Order: sequence, then structure tokens, then C-alpha cells
Amino acid sequence: MAYTSKELVDKAKITNRQLHYWHRKEWLVSFSRRDNDGSGIPLEWPARTLGKAIIMRHLIRGGFTPERAHELGEQYLNRAVGNDAYAVTLAAGVVVRLSLKEMMK
Repeated sequence: MAYTSKELVDKAKITNRQLHYWHRKEWLVSFSRRDNDGSGIPLEWPARTLGKAIIMRHLIRGGFTPERAHELGEQYLNRAVGNDAYAVTLAAGVVVRLSLKEMMK
């Protein structure tokens, strides 16, 4: 499934500014509706990107930097299976339990 930018922003509860900044930093991956993905071309976003945006939003609101939220989001998406929770161990032994299913509520 693919989402428009508006759908992704609404479902992930992030701002357009966050979406575009994260995309420029290559923390969120999109694909365009056409072969050209230059400025002014509508983008589509895969479901995986929606999940990562939700994770990043929660982590940033919890005090993580956007860059660290991106790194932890990647860890979660690369290790989690389905809607199962995944615990990420941070430096100093702090464990963050991520559950995408819970975050989407």
C-alpha cells in the first residue's frame, strides 16, 4: 500500500515540515508516481515509511534527537515481526519497548 504525503502526515501525526526535512535527510524513503522525482512531483510513501514516521514521532516526543529516532526506527523495522513489540537497548542499558500497534492508537 502507498500513501500520499497528506495521508502520511495525517496518519503519522507529523507536520509537513518534519516530513520534508526527514525526506531530505534520507531518513524517510519515498517513491514518485513518475520516473522523475524532482521538485513539484507528487510522492507516494510505502507503508514501511508510515511505520517509521510514527516511531520517530514517538521517540522525538520522548526526548530523542531526530537522528537517533531515525536510527532506532530502522532497528525496529529491521527486527520486528508484524505488530510484535521490539525492545531496543540503548547506551547505558536503557531499554525502550517499541510497539507499532500501540503507537498507531
